[in-house]
Amino acid sequence: MKNLPLIEVTELIKGIESSDNFQDDLSIADLNGDLINYEEKRLEHSTPMRLNALLMILVQEGTADISVDYIPYKIEKNTFITLMPTHIIQVSKVSKDLRGRLLIVSRSFLDGYTTPAGKKRTLWCIICRSVRIHVLR
Repeated sequence: MKNLPLIEVTELIKGIESSDNFQDDLSIADLNGDLINYEEKRLEHSTPMRLNALLMILVQEGTADISVDYIPYKIEKNTFITLMPTHIIQVSKVSKDLRGRLLIVSRSFLDGYTTPAGKKRTLWCIICRSVRIHVLR
């Protein structure tokens, strides 16, 4: 397998129009399909990549076709997705009406977790190891 691009939080939030950030570790942002569909961004996000972050997405409107670890998923309204830093992500199609919310947590923030007993732990391993895609009813 070839080396995949590793996207940092700061690079990820550059293309987001509306976001609140805390020290480049935490970001809450609006997801907007209109912004993702610009021609230059379509090429940028069409190749497999890794995010150096935990990404949680709540899709409120629209659809997207993505692959996580080379397995295709159709994302639609009322879907909640958890993507870990270990996943390989590829976005192949995004509807212009896609709307939602993103929570982005940097890997350095996740790696800096200390348990109440004083042990260093990687927080993202505690959260979950597999792809989580839930449809909210």
